[in-house]
Amino acid sequence: MRNRIVPALLVAGVIFGAHTAAAQSITLGSNTTIRRKFPIRPLALKPYWVNQYDCRNHDVLTFSATLSGYSSSSMNLEVWAGTAKCTDIGQRQAGSTAQCWRVFFGTPSQPVQDVPVFARNIVARNLPVAGQTGGSIVPEADETVCEGQTANQALSLYFMLTDSAGNIMGNGSAVWTDGGYDVAPPAPPSGVTSGAGENSVHLAWTRSTDSDILGYTIYCDPGGSLLSDAGSSTANFGGPFGLLALDGSAVFADSGAVGTGGAGGASSGAGGATGAGGTTTTLDAGTILDAGLGDASTVVRFDAGIGSCAPTILTPGSDATKVGKFACGYSAGITANSGTAKGLENGHEYVVAVAAQDTVGNVGVLSNDVCSTPVQITDFFELYKQYGGKGGGGFCSMSHRTSGGAGATFGILAAVGASVLRRRRRPTA
Repeated sequence: MRNRIVPALLVAGVIFGAHTAAAQSITLGSNTTIRRKFPIRPLALKPYWVNQYDCRNHDVLTFSATLSGYSSSSMNLEVWAGTAKCTDIGQRQAGSTAQCWRVFFGTPSQPVQDVPVFARNIVARNLPVAGQTGGSIVPEADETVCEGQTANQALSLYFMLTDSAGNIMGNGSAVWTDGGYDVAPPAPPSGVTSGAGENSVHLAWTRSTDSDILGYTIYCDPGGSLLSDAGSSTANFGGPFGLLALDGSAVFADSGAVGTGGAGGASSGAGGATGAGGTTTTLDAGTILDAGLGDASTVVRFDAGIGSCAPTILTPGSDATKVGKFACGYSAGITANSGTAKGLENGHEYVVAVAAQDTVGNVGVLSNDVCSTPVQITDFFELYKQYGGKGGGGFCSMSHRTSGGAGATFGILAAVGASVLRRRRRPTA
């Protein structure tokens, strides 16, 4: 009887042990439970991917994981990012050829666990990161991983309960497949040209060479007209605009009053000499004068000859994310090759440029800049109404209600136009 009991206990022990080993599990919450340091982007912008802004600004994706069968004293909770099957321990290697890289390491402490993953660590693929293997933590990768990468990558995150050797315990693994990274801003459009409209500027361009374009943002710098005067002038300004010298003219930056002489800060003399307290600077063409910008008391005096269009903020090739407040229009779609800047002031010259936005929300650098001045436009229908037209009555009712040479001329032109249209519609023999 005793001999029968021992084997039975052994069998029971094996079964119980197998059951215990299989008890570990991880269940991830839905995507709606994922938290980010920054607001979740719209669906069109791949909300769970990492873009350059996320990487530069230390974004963190926090997942909710429900654990069962865990032990805080004998197992680890790890998260590995990769393009291979990271549950295979052979794929979990550091170094330049790694297909899986660790982005979180900790000790499970409660049934529902928050798991924070640094955005930079997701991007740090195939780059050496301190603590990637060994140790008890995975520190945040350096900001340098955000720069210079040209490829985008879909990847998976593998959540695992592991023993001290890195083996998965029981069924303690789960995979999340809706992420990736793209930290390469898109190329700008090229050959931007402009035409003036009423309170608007119409633009055309050659599309970006990138294939993941969501649309194009237009930027308008109203500071473009600061140097539009012909002749020596004085401008007192306190806005965020710089001044660009186009021809190497002498520029006088003076914190005192501008006059013909006198105490500190006054400027006097022919040829741009300044009095005590002022400074005289001859700028090379293309130099931006930014000393004293933002100070409403700063006085800038410039000589004749500086061009009528002065790009000051929207420098071609510069980072468009730094000039977001100058956005004045948007064209959606990868095929967009034109757009309109709206809400502008007629008679005011603007410097205008365009930047592309990709499907992850990266904003590229600025295109070439162009200058344009919105103008008052009186189109056909405005003239029609101006001279009495109300629609439905045709040109006859308009011509009867108009008076004076202008009205008569407009009626005659309209009649001639109607005659031409009738002739075009006649069938040919």
